Amino acid sequence: MSETTHLPENMSGQVGETMENVSENVQEETTRFGEKASQAMHHFQEASAEARRAAQQQFGQIRDTAGEYLEQGRVQMQEMGEALEHRIHEQPFRSVLMAVGLGFLVGMLWPRRR
Repeated sequence: MSETTHLPENMSGQVGETMENVSENVQEETTRFGEKASQAMHHFQEASAEARRAAQQQFGQIRDTAGEYLEQGRVQMQEMGEALEHRIHEQPFRSVLMAVGLGFLVGMLWPRRR
């Protein structure tokens, strides 16, 4: 009978050791998981910052290009205005006739209200 009384004590010790091992394993895995999550968050933040920098750079390039096109258009409009003004001064009668003809044409094409 002494073996029967020792068996539960022996099993109790093994169960206790097993529980300690399980607890240690859970703590180790929790620590590893936390480290992996931290690393993943760090990589995500780095990738996010890089994407933000790339988007800002692209936006800056687009803004600069649009500004250049705007400036070119402004210069061309100014040159066209100066050329038109020069032509009007050179040939005033012809310019007036062209303006009257254009006005007449637009008046004919424009629908009238009744």
